[in-house]
Amino acid sequence: MNIDFQPVESLGRMLYSFTATAIEVDEANIKNYQKYGIQNVGEYQSYVTYEHEVLGQIQGTYDADDGNILTNIIAQKYASQANTGFIN
Repeated sequence: MNIDFQPVESLGRMLYSFTATAIEVDEANIKNYQKYGIQNVGEYQSYVTYEHEVLGQIQGTYDADDGNILTNIIAQKYASQANTGFIN
């Protein structure tokens, strides 16, 4: 409510000062953000899991004369993870 943007004159109107009035109607959590349509958070879990995997570790002997470039071998090994949200 009462949202206001005011340009900051000394910065050539490139930055604005923002003020607003907010009224809390329920506890601030992801479940209520979804419930009241504040933000669509999609599927979520109410607990945090931690998984750890060290990328880039390979075993074996690779001969450079065969055209093996280790970064390409590592990228191929983990290419399927790009479909699950990982970025290599």
